[in-house]
Amino acid sequence: MITRLGYTPSETLLYNAPSGAVQIAAIWLGVLLCKLFPNRRCLVVVGLILIPITGCIMLLTLPFKGWPIIAGSWLVRALKSRVIHRCSNRSTNAGVG
Repeated sequence: MITRLGYTPSETLLYNAPSGAVQIAAIWLGVLLCKLFPNRRCLVVVGLILIPITGCIMLLTLPFKGWPIIAGSWLVRALKSRVIHRCSNRSTNAGVG
């Protein structure tokens, strides 16, 4: 997507690099929220879903040029953070029942 903005492959690599940091930040945000709001993991997962949804809205509504689109693509890639917390929630409830 970033190459369609007119950047070279090496610039695209540099602009995609922070997406991993955004994913790790989203994971740690979820950890912090789980710590602050114990027994509310499902609500934390719902909150983490809002991060990629915000990125999708940015990609769909903003003009296709510049940094807002690149930042939107970083936010879309933060989707994995909710998967980690869902797995944690499932493993915690494994012995119940």
